[in-house]
Parts: sequence; C-alpha cells; structure tokens
Amino acid sequence: MAETVQVRVPTIACGGCIDTIAAAVRDRDPEATVTGDVATKQITVASATLSAAAVAAAIAATGHEVEA
Repeated sequence: MAETVQVRVPTIACGGCIDTIAAAVRDRDPEATVTGDVATKQITVASATLSAAAVAAAIAATGHEVEA
C-alpha cells in the first residue's frame, strides 16, 4: 500500500521546480506519484517504498528547502 507524504517546499517558484522535484523522487521510486501546487508550495508524493524522510532527502538533493 502506498504511503502519502505531503510537504511544504517554500522555494518552489514555478512548474519547472515541481518537475525537477518529481524527477528526483522518481529516481528513487519510479512508481511514485508526485503532484505539486506552485501557489501553496505543497508537494504530495504517493510511494510504496519511500518514507517521509526519503522524500524530504530527494527534494533537498535538488537544492530546495523542505519545511517540517
């Protein structure tokens, strides 16, 4: 069963940022579903294999901040 993780990423500025984050998450879990909202700066990830910490690490690896 997929775990859903929702995080706020205050450094999101555009759809390209969301695409970059999605690619980083999918590098770690190709089956993950990643959605984002530029206006609210929210990223939602559904993954059967990634923990919240792993999602945050993937996002941080792109140079974006993750709020707790």
